Amino acid sequence: MSENDEYYSDSPIESKNEDCFGRIKTAKAIFETIKSFSIEKSYTIGVYGSWGAGKTSVVNLLKELYGDTVVDEGSADFFCIDAWNYSGNTFGIQAEIARKILNNDDDIDDGWLKKIKRRKFLGRIKRWGGKRARSKNKPNINLSYFGVSVSSSFIIDGVMRSMDEHAINKAIRKKVREKKIIVSIDNIDRLNGKDIIELLGQINRFSSLGRGLYFLLPFDKEYVSKMISAHLPPSLSGEAYIDKIVQIPVDLPVILQEELDDYFGKKLQILLSDLGLSIEEDDWERFVILYRHYGLNKYISTPRDAVRLVNSLRFSLIEKQNKINVVDFIVLEIIRVFDKEYYNMIFENKKLIINNYGDVDSSYIRLSDEEKKEKVNSLCNGSAVAANIMLELFPRAQRIIRGQDNGSDDEDELRQKRRAASFDYFDLYFSISVGITKIDDDVIMDIVKNSMDKSKLDKKILAIDASNYRSAFRKFRDHQKEIVDKINFSKALLDLADVCGYSRRRDLSMSLFDSALFFIDDLLRGEDNKLEIYKQLLRYNYELGRAESIPFLIRQVVLYSNPERSRNEPNLTNDELREYKKYALDVIREMADKDMVPWDAQNNSSLIYIYWEQFGNREEINTYVRKHVITSDGVINFITQFLGISTSMSDGISYRSDVDSATLKTIQKYVDLEYFYDLISRDSRYDDVVNAKEKKFRSFSDPFNRENKNIGRVGNERTEDFRKVVVEQFIYQYDKLGLDDE
Repeated sequence: MSENDEYYSDSPIESKNEDCFGRIKTAKAIFETIKSFSIEKSYTIGVYGSWGAGKTSVVNLLKELYGDTVVDEGSADFFCIDAWNYSGNTFGIQAEIARKILNNDDDIDDGWLKKIKRRKFLGRIKRWGGKRARSKNKPNINLSYFGVSVSSSFIIDGVMRSMDEHAINKAIRKKVREKKIIVSIDNIDRLNGKDIIELLGQINRFSSLGRGLYFLLPFDKEYVSKMISAHLPPSLSGEAYIDKIVQIPVDLPVILQEELDDYFGKKLQILLSDLGLSIEEDDWERFVILYRHYGLNKYISTPRDAVRLVNSLRFSLIEKQNKINVVDFIVLEIIRVFDKEYYNMIFENKKLIINNYGDVDSSYIRLSDEEKKEKVNSLCNGSAVAANIMLELFPRAQRIIRGQDNGSDDEDELRQKRRAASFDYFDLYFSISVGITKIDDDVIMDIVKNSMDKSKLDKKILAIDASNYRSAFRKFRDHQKEIVDKINFSKALLDLADVCGYSRRRDLSMSLFDSALFFIDDLLRGEDNKLEIYKQLLRYNYELGRAESIPFLIRQVVLYSNPERSRNEPNLTNDELREYKKYALDVIREMADKDMVPWDAQNNSSLIYIYWEQFGNREEINTYVRKHVITSDGVINFITQFLGISTSMSDGISYRSDVDSATLKTIQKYVDLEYFYDLISRDSRYDDVVNAKEKKFRSFSDPFNRENKNIGRVGNERTEDFRKVVVEQFIYQYDKLGLDDE
């Protein structure tokens, strides 16, 4: 680790060698001012500036100046007290001031203790101990006096309360006659208003004790004024109260934005160098435009802001380096650190500002162009800086503002540059804050590089799931030339699909299984032995008992071997396709011999009957069905697997479609409908339906009958109501089909 490869401290600087903003000039001015005063004078000096602007740094530089001086050049005793260490215990601060002035820097000395009546002091310590031991006063160093163990804060309080106040004042007056004394009290602006008023009052009383005593008070005047105003009479403002206490106000010179920009820029360059990150010239130019010209630098108003940001980047970039676009990440990290509300708004409106590849979101899909424009503008909340960032980082937002939300984000380019506007990378930018886990490039490359080892590949590929598969497959395409064993990789994808399920998505985008099939096609483009590989994959799924996937594997090869349907080159030539169909029929027949062809499934695996009938003959299918379907319940189950499924866009609920004439004509290709009719007719439960003179049926698709629609809800297939409706529809369509045939 280099000396720069550390987190920067946002603590005040201790030496002029660390001074980047000329704070030494202010320290020297205060030094010369105090030096010019005679020892007969006493003043309170206020050093005003916002948090992180360098007030304490000025105090430390002033202390350094006094440490470098000799007696005849204006030397003085310089003491620093941190009010925050006392948690608002102003009496403890008062005691500490007295102790510092009287050169009692360690423990209370023996001379003081001899002046205290032993019994009185110990008695008070014992009484206070039980009550004050539960307090949060600081410091709390355990000391032992006269065999009694107490904290140093108790002893200080005891000394101040037990001694004659006149004796203390006399000792202080004597001390300040010998040499000037400067007492700096820091972090006053961290106390509450009541404690600040009490402390300023004590400082004022101390100032009246003697000449040559100077109090140096660095704080944010605007903040302190507001804090104490609530505790003052209406006629007195907080600012006026401060002006009564502070005789010499010193406002820290404002640091120019250009100076802050240079300061941040240098630290950022060091950080990028330490992490081994480089930014391309055009990307760096984009950052400079965003930072300097579009106002991103307005978020950094103090040196502490710059240090805080660089430290945050050091932490987050260690995890994210080489996974994201560095410029986009720095920009979003600036927003996260200084404008968390806007950062969250960007994340929450992901589906508005980036392309989503078929995701259907009812909150956006129905918006007009004008409504989208209004929504993007509302994200910026009237801020020109926020608007500039939004439009620069997210091209779609820019198109929406221009009324041109009908173009393309050029997703390939955005993905290859790992930009925040890429669907595949957007979530990765927010994973630290929002807790998102997104598959990244390292994981993808780990999967790709293990294609030769099937056991390792099977473990690695499980990093892909329903939440990230679309991003994963797009990245696979970017690296598919690096996949060495294509058969292993294709099998691993089929294994993954089996783990995640074969269900289709409710929107227009491809499911994980569909994505796997299309990627396998792309992977095998140009291979000389595609036919053998497709046959291997079919056999592979069959031997693993994956009956549901078999028809989809067949369909993918058959459908995209048609030159008119192929997305690129056909999967197989005509001769190869004929051989593949023959092989597929052999597999289907083997499945039938093992009773693997579904006859009562409730999913789309019934698709296999299409290819069995196309590649084979109806009689063998009819024989197989009659072997397994021997009751009316079996008939209903068989018919149900041919009913389509539709999903409501409003509530996401899926429903079965009706048994219509097309459904019966399809089933008639595989089995005699008369056989089904006879089985149902023998079941007394359906006598009223079969024997009804006027054929009627309830429809799952009737939009005006919610009750019937709910009967057809997916998941209700085994209920009596559902089965009764299927029988009604079958009998109606069967009778109608007979009349049509006549």
